[in-house]
Amino acid sequence: MNILKKDIDKISSNLKIDTDIVNNIINDFDNILQPVIQQNYLSHLVSSIETIINEKIKEKLHNELIKTDRTEEEIKQKLYLIDTKYFRVFPILLKPFPTENKKKAICYDIKTGGAIILYDKNMKDTQKRLLIAHELGHLYLKYVSTIKDKKELEKIVTVFGILAILDKDDFYKNRTKDLISKSIDEILSNARVLFKFN
Repeated sequence: MNILKKDIDKISSNLKIDTDIVNNIINDFDNILQPVIQQNYLSHLVSSIETIINEKIKEKLHNELIKTDRTEEEIKQKLYLIDTKYFRVFPILLKPFPTENKKKAICYDIKTGGAIILYDKNMKDTQKRLLIAHELGHLYLKYVSTIKDKKELEKIVTVFGILAILDKDDFYKNRTKDLISKSIDEILSNARVLFKFN
């Protein structure tokens, strides 16, 4: 994390907390969180596809459950589990290949639900992003899309991958400006308002 000592001191003094604690959290960001974040390429896209697939599966389960001869209370309990946003029936995991592999990436559907996308960790980041977006395109085409033409499968999922990267690049270039705080002072001011620190 690229943070100046004066900003660490500001955080410490504004929140009346020891700088050692602030530095400890910075160390955790650098050594624990960032390595994981860096492996989670296109996490917004992965999460969005997961959510869409999960909603379709939940709707199907919901409709099948209503047709059963269960009691109203059993149906109500099961529907609650199905409808909750925290219940993922189709997780998508991204992982580098555990060993050297000739393939650049591969996507496995898991019979019990979900998918794993394995990729070559030695590629450039821009290539990894496109390759992962391409593999996500396979899941998109299989579970989400209304496109039925499978003759041009690889081209179709490549188009999806290219458009996904263009969208993410646009997000990073243009749409994140409103999300970025101008200074540590702005963040601390927001923290005082939100969390009532004086």
